[in-house]
Amino acid sequence: MKRGGVGYVQPTPRSFPVMSEMNKFILECGAIPTLAWLDGTSEGEQAIEELLAVAMESGVAAVNIIPDRNYTPGVKDQKLQNLFDFVALAEKYQLPVIVGTEMNAPGNKFVDAFETDELRPLVPIFLKGAYIAYAHTILQRYCGMGYLSDWAKRHFALKSEKNQFYEQVGKLTRPEKQALLRGLSQTFTPATILQNLSEWFGN
Repeated sequence: MKRGGVGYVQPTPRSFPVMSEMNKFILECGAIPTLAWLDGTSEGEQAIEELLAVAMESGVAAVNIIPDRNYTPGVKDQKLQNLFDFVALAEKYQLPVIVGTEMNAPGNKFVDAFETDELRPLVPIFLKGAYIAYAHTILQRYCGMGYLSDWAKRHFALKSEKNQFYEQVGKLTRPEKQALLRGLSQTFTPATILQNLSEWFGN
C-alpha cells in the first residue's frame, strides 16, 4: 500500500486520529507514546522544537528513528547533520531514542550498520534507548511497572533518574530468565528492584 501502488489512497488530515487521542489510547495500553522522526527535511520537521513541544504536551515520552535512511556511507551531508541535531534535541529533553530498521520495502537492511563512521558516535545513545525500551516492556508485562506507570510516577520526580533506572534494569536482566520479574512487587523501591535483579542475574 505504498504511494503509487495499487489501492493507495492519498491521506487527508481526517485520515488520522488527533495526536492527543492517539497518545491517550497508547497510554491506556500500557505503552509509551513515541514520536516518529523521518529526516528533518519536511516543513513540520524543520520546526522540530515546536513539533516536539506539541508532541510532549500531548503525552509523547520517547522518539523513534530509522537511522539507515538518514545517512549515506562516507558522506557528511545535511541529512546526517539533521540526524545528529535531532538526537541531540532528544537528549536535551531526556527522551529515550528508539532505533531500528524498516523492512517493508525491498532492499531495506535487516540490521542497521551501527559500525559505520556515521552511526558509531550515536551508538551509546541508541543502546541506552534500547535498554530503556526493553526494561519498560518486561516490567510492564510482568508487574505493571512500566516507564509511564503509576509506580514510576510515584518513584521518579526527574526524567534523568527514571531513565537511569530503566536503563539499568535493561542491562541487568537476562532475556532467557526475564520471567523472574514476576517476583517483583509494586511495593518495592527502585533500589530494591535493582538489588533483586543483581542477585537473580548474577551482575
